[in-house]
Amino acid sequence: MSEKVIYKECCVIGCGISGIAVARWLKKYNFDFVVLEKSEDIAGLWRYKENDYGVMSFTHINVSKYNYSFSDYQFPKESVEFMHHSHIYEYAKSYMKMHNLYDYTKFNHQVILLEELNKSDVLYSENLKFQNMDNYERLWKLTVKVENREIVYISPYVAVATGHHFAPKHVKFPGQETFTGEIIHSVKYKNAKFNKMAGKKVLLVGIGNSSVDIADNLVTQGECTSVTISSKSGSWVFPNYINGYTTDLYPSRFMLSLPWQY
Repeated sequence: MSEKVIYKECCVIGCGISGIAVARWLKKYNFDFVVLEKSEDIAGLWRYKENDYGVMSFTHINVSKYNYSFSDYQFPKESVEFMHHSHIYEYAKSYMKMHNLYDYTKFNHQVILLEELNKSDVLYSENLKFQNMDNYERLWKLTVKVENREIVYISPYVAVATGHHFAPKHVKFPGQETFTGEIIHSVKYKNAKFNKMAGKKVLLVGIGNSSVDIADNLVTQGECTSVTISSKSGSWVFPNYINGYTTDLYPSRFMLSLPWQY
């Protein structure tokens, strides 16, 4: 094999919030691990990038700080309960520093291929670092792009922490090809001014968190001629606070008892 090969007990793909949490506990239990992050910095979606995939300029967390924090590193009592994305980013950076996780993180390392190795593979030789295969069910090969070259990591454990919002879902509608207006995915929306929404009629398809956030921004700052949300089903919309407490502090069993549609 011509590529440079590096052996690790565990490889973590992605250094967003989930990847950081995984890395912290791998370090605590003395794993030999590495975090592979394709960009130049941490925090994934929570790092605002004006011309790239990530949060909107006005995004705040939609759960309170009590339910969106690392178990061993709570937010300060004086901090607001629904924080701006910039505070989440700084919080993640301070957590990385507290546990020295930067020492285990490789930036601009993009995993382009993850594949299981067969026992007949040439890598299963007497010189392989993981010689006692009885301790592991399998080995994984990660091909990683670093600038204009590729390196290979071999590991018995891989934690995929790329996030479920990693790949935007684009929907095709009948007649879309003849529509003369502009169609964008919510990941491309930063704010009404940046996206030049003034004077436009806007239809938001779906009633998820991003849709409601964008609608609020368009109505309050967009100077649009109209803003409409289209949803194929009903939705339960709760305020951030009920009786002075953040809504997500109430037992979740009540929320789960509500019908999904009405």
